Amino acid sequence: MTRWAWVACAVVLPWIGTAGEAFADTVTLANGDVLHGEVREVDGRIRIQHALLGTIDVATADVARITREGETPPAPVPAAVVAATAKRVTGPCAPCAKAAPCAEAAEETAEECPSPWDFSVGFGISNEAGNTEKFQLNADLMAAYRWGRNRLRWRVNSFYEEAAGVQTEGRYSSNLKYTREITARSRLFGLWILDRDDFADIELRNGWFAGYGYDFIKRKRTTFSGAIGAGFVTEKRTDEPLLTTAALFAELEYKHEFSTGDSFEAKYYVIPYLDQTELSPMRLELLYAHPLRDHFDLTAGFLGDYVPDPPGTIKPYDTKITFGVRWKP
Repeated sequence: MTRWAWVACAVVLPWIGTAGEAFADTVTLANGDVLHGEVREVDGRIRIQHALLGTIDVATADVARITREGETPPAPVPAAVVAATAKRVTGPCAPCAKAAPCAEAAEETAEECPSPWDFSVGFGISNEAGNTEKFQLNADLMAAYRWGRNRLRWRVNSFYEEAAGVQTEGRYSSNLKYTREITARSRLFGLWILDRDDFADIELRNGWFAGYGYDFIKRKRTTFSGAIGAGFVTEKRTDEPLLTTAALFAELEYKHEFSTGDSFEAKYYVIPYLDQTELSPMRLELLYAHPLRDHFDLTAGFLGDYVPDPPGTIKPYDTKITFGVRWKP
C-alpha cells in the first residue's frame, strides 16, 4: 500500500467509524451514561437500537435527556449548580412533580417544610381551701392554618372564678380572623369577635370587621404591627335594648423571642362605637412564656378589659394576672 493510501485510510476511517454516532439519537441516562442509536418510545419505555449492543429497553424514569438527530445537545451544567438545584427542587416541599410529600421528609429537612398548621393550648388552675375557698380556671386555645398568602386563625379565651361555691367571675371571648397578604409587610383582614362577661352585664357582644394591617417591624425575632378597620357591632345587655352600631377597629401587636427561647407578646385593641361612643370597649393583653421542655412553656400573663357602664358598683376596668402552662405541638 502506498504512502498516500495510508494517509487516506488514516483520514477516512475515523469518519466512517463515527458516522453512525454523529447522526444518531443520543440518550443520557439518569446515572450519567450516554447511549447512541435510533430511539423510539414503545409501551411507555425507551427503546434504543444500538449499533453494537443491539436493542436496549430503558425505563422512562431512568432517562435524563434525549437529544434527537441533528439537535445540538445542551451545554453541560457544572456539578455545583446541579447539586444546589437538586437540593432546592427535589426538597420535600418544592413545587415539583417528583418532590416527596412533607410527611416523608427526613428529620434533617423538617425545617425546610414547616407545617401549615399552628396550635397552642394554655391553661391555669388555682384552688384554695381552708379559711378561703376559691377556685380559678383560665384557658386560652388557638388554632391557625396557612395556605399560600392566606391565613385563618381561631382563638378562644376564658376566665372563670368561684369563691365559697359561688361564681364571682365569668368572662369568655372568641375571635376568628382571616388575613390575605398583599405585600411582604401588608395584608387585608376580616375579623369576627364574640364576647360575654357575666358580671359586667355583657350577655353577648358580636362584631364583624374588615380592614388593613401593616408590619412596622418585621425581623426574625421581633415583629410590631398595626391594623385598622371598620364594621358593625351588636351588643346585648341585661334589661337593655339591643344595641346595633357601626364601629371602627384599631389594633397594635408586638412579639419578641429572646435568644434563650423565652418570648413576650403584647396586644391592644379598641373598638370605637359610632353610636353611643361612651360604650366603646378596649382590651390589653400581655404574655411572657418560658420554655420548660420541648412543646411546653410556663406562662405569666396580664389581661385588662375596659367595659363601660357596668351595673351596680362594678368597676369598668377589670384586670387579671394569670399563671399557667402552654402546650404547642
